[in-house]
Amino acid sequence: MAFPTGTFTMQLGDNQWTMLLGENGNCTLVEDGVIVSTGVYKVTGDQLEWVKHTYCAAQGAERGTYTWSFDGKGLTFKQIQDGCADRKAWLDNIRWTKKP
Repeated sequence: MAFPTGTFTMQLGDNQWTMLLGENGNCTLVEDGVIVSTGVYKVTGDQLEWVKHTYCAAQGAERGTYTWSFDGKGLTFKQIQDGCADRKAWLDNIRWTKKP
């Protein structure tokens, strides 16, 4: 299965999150309409590696690796290795719903 790109959303607490995953490997993360971070990702098989992530770079943990799965509607990540606690909160075992 090819990695799904496009617009994905999820609710975390009172906040609405949107993740834009481009076919070119670029990513934008938006919280309640405000861009929180931009980045670059690389997919190899069922693994996604964040190779550049502006928010986590400020915490000294720009890179992070996750497995991913997609059931046709929801994209879920599971952490392999990540030193960025905030990114783990956004991604690890969180279901992101694909928007049409």
